[in-house]
Amino acid sequence: MYRKLIGSVLLIVVLTSFSGQQHSVIGSWKIAESHQEKTAVKLISVTRKDNPKLADQLEENFLSTLELVNSVVYKYNEDQTYEIITPYETQKGKWELKNNGRSLWVAPENRQGRLDSIMEFSQTSLLIINKERGDTVLYTRLK
Repeated sequence: MYRKLIGSVLLIVVLTSFSGQQHSVIGSWKIAESHQEKTAVKLISVTRKDNPKLADQLEENFLSTLELVNSVVYKYNEDQTYEIITPYETQKGKWELKNNGRSLWVAPENRQGRLDSIMEFSQTSLLIINKERGDTVLYTRLK
């Protein structure tokens, strides 16, 4: 009897955990301090492909680039839209959890969407492999 009860509870937890994740992503996130420097380096690397001059400027002013990475806020809304808020602009798009909560699909306005892999997820942190930049980024929830 006890095993059946525990088995039933575990099954309910597993089946409902991913639907709860959809709601848990909602809110504002920032790149974790421990990932900001490597994200800035990766940003410079990706920028170099399209705009070497800008990449050189970002590299020369690395502390400013780091401050920029630190200032970006990723806001996921209940209506499955998101905003990436920087000191210079706000980018908007749509988001959705897919593959039973193991992937985050994001589609910026006027651009093709991408499917990032979720490595870890909790109420306070989100570890994602960003397929566009080819790096792993840890996000922490803003309070």
